[in-house]
Amino acid sequence: MKHSITGKQSGASEPPFITKVKGEYLIPFGKTPNDILLRHRKVQDGVSEDNPTPIMQRGNYYQDGALKWFCDEYSAHIIEPKRGYGNQSCNMVASLDGIFIEDWVYQSTTIPEGNIWECKLPRFPSNPTASLERVLQVQAQMDCADCQFAVLAEQAQSDCIWRVEIVPRHEPTIKAIREAVDIFWDHMSNDTDYPPTTTKESRHSYKSNQFSPIDLREGPTPEIKSEARQSLIENAENYLSAKRREKESKDAI
Repeated sequence: MKHSITGKQSGASEPPFITKVKGEYLIPFGKTPNDILLRHRKVQDGVSEDNPTPIMQRGNYYQDGALKWFCDEYSAHIIEPKRGYGNQSCNMVASLDGIFIEDWVYQSTTIPEGNIWECKLPRFPSNPTASLERVLQVQAQMDCADCQFAVLAEQAQSDCIWRVEIVPRHEPTIKAIREAVDIFWDHMSNDTDYPPTTTKESRHSYKSNQFSPIDLREGPTPEIKSEARQSLIENAENYLSAKRREKESKDAI
C-alpha cells in the first residue's frame, strides 16, 4: 500500500530515478528525473498518473500471499505496516512491504526486529537480485524507517524460488539520496528542470540545434549552461570510446 502523497512528497521508490550513481542517472525503465518531476507536477495540476500497470497490480494482489509464504518457508515473523514512515532529513515517505517484529537469522546474519523486508515478484529472476535500483530504494526505506538492514526477497513467477539478499545501511548512499531529494523539491518549488539526460530530452530542450548550430568549443552559451555543456562533452567522449570498442570487437570476431 502506498503511503506517500504524489505532488507533495517523494516516495522511497523514487530515489533510483533522481539519485546520481558515479555522476550518472540510472534511468530505470527508461524514466529520467524530469519524468518524475512531470509526474508530480501533473498531480499538482489535478492529473493523476498513479494508476498501476498490470505488472504492478499483480504484485499488489499477490504480495500478501508472498509474505505468508516467505514467513512459513523461512520461519520469519513479518507484518506489513499500515502507515508511512516519514524521513526526518528530507521530504520523503517510505511505504514498506514488511517489517520484522522478531529477530530473524539468515545464513548466520541476525536481522533484528524493526528492520525491513522488501518483496519483488517479477516474471523472471533479476540479475543481480540486489541491483543498483533496488539498493537505492531500500537505502531510502532504511533511512525513513531508521534501521540498519533491508532484506530483499525476490520470487520470480517463472520458477517460484526465493532469492534473498541482505542489504546493510550505507551512510554515503543515504546522504546522496537526501541531497537528491532536496534537489528534486528545489526544482519543484522553482519550476525548473534537470539538465537533459537523454537524446530525446536534449532535442526537446534545445530545438534551435535542429536549425542553427551552437558553438560550444569555447565554453557555455546562453542556451546551454556549464553543467549541460560538460554533460555533452562527457557523453560525446563515451560515445566515441564505445564506437571504438565496437569496431575492435567486430574486428576480433
